[in-house]
Amino acid sequence: MTMQPIPKSHSIETLLYDEVRRHAALIFWVMDSDHRVVSANAFSTTLIGHSIEGKHFRDVVVDFENRLDPNRMAQDSEKAHLIHIVTKDRLPQSFSCTFHAIDTGVVMIGSIALEEQERLKTEILSLNQELSNMTRALQKANAELKHLNELKNQFLGMAAHDLRKPVGIIMAYADFLEEELASTMGEEQQGFLRTIQSSARFMKRIIDNFLDAALIDSGRFEMDFSREAVQTVLDHSLAMVSLAARRKSITIDRSFPLDLPTLMMDGSKIEQVVMNVLANAVEYSPPGSRIEVSAGSDERVCTIRVTDQGPGIPREEIQHLFQAYGRASARKTAGERSIGLGLAISRKIVEQHGGTISVTSEIGKGSTFEIRLPLHWNSPEDGDPSRRHG
Repeated sequence: MTMQPIPKSHSIETLLYDEVRRHAALIFWVMDSDHRVVSANAFSTTLIGHSIEGKHFRDVVVDFENRLDPNRMAQDSEKAHLIHIVTKDRLPQSFSCTFHAIDTGVVMIGSIALEEQERLKTEILSLNQELSNMTRALQKANAELKHLNELKNQFLGMAAHDLRKPVGIIMAYADFLEEELASTMGEEQQGFLRTIQSSARFMKRIIDNFLDAALIDSGRFEMDFSREAVQTVLDHSLAMVSLAARRKSITIDRSFPLDLPTLMMDGSKIEQVVMNVLANAVEYSPPGSRIEVSAGSDERVCTIRVTDQGPGIPREEIQHLFQAYGRASARKTAGERSIGLGLAISRKIVEQHGGTISVTSEIGKGSTFEIRLPLHWNSPEDGDPSRRHG
């Protein structure tokens, strides 16, 4: 093969310059004294995705600390500097660059930093391996936690189920004694009986909540839907808490229209929600205060509100209030006990009905719980609400 002679009209420097500008996989920028790019080769334009002529040096390189000074780096033209250039993918690519002073400014010439790329590749592989190991460890830990959670649910379910019958017997006999023998008892004996009844009721609430929590966690929290009147649910719930309210001289004000709707719902479960909210209102309200219970509906939802005059709930605690074992820091006014499952279960029940439960509160003035249930909604399981479960 015979080499073609270089035309006399072209110097070697001109040919090299033209080759670098048009074809070479190199960075070649000519910058003025203000470090603005006057000229850049085709490779640079392709790499960055657009022309950078007129752009400032710092606009196209990664320099978080503003330490890169082309004039200073040009003082030693033999020294290579690692420059990270922002590419068209918005990701930086590393180049080994030298800087050369010229009369009108600075020339930057750079090639792909292979050593840096290899180092980054090695680091990425190492991090990827570490991530894989962590992922496997996390999967193993999650599997173990899932197994432990299943065992916990089984234990809670069995324990609660086994305790429910004896507690029910205690409650039945205590009620029998109250009805049949209260007139023959002294004040002290009647006090003992009331303690037995209140403790048994508390145990029953704990057992019921543990059973519900276990069913929710296992995905077997079933609903039995039918069309029921909201008024009936409210009447039953209020009747259940009226005795506790009278004992603390708490007045419950009711505000219901005559035309409250009937809804497709699990009446006993919604009754459980309303009773839980009402019971909390009674337990946190001071003796002699008032509780307001209102209900109403529009074309979309039925809304039930319970407002108390309790101590209020700090704003930072509200977000945790509907989580399992989440409790407010305020003390109940008569020393009533709680395990912090009632509102978490209530939220699950309301959500299973396509609704919401929320609270607004003001410290020192009280709280308002709001239950919103849609008048019309579709079950995700073949349109049959009676089959809906957690």
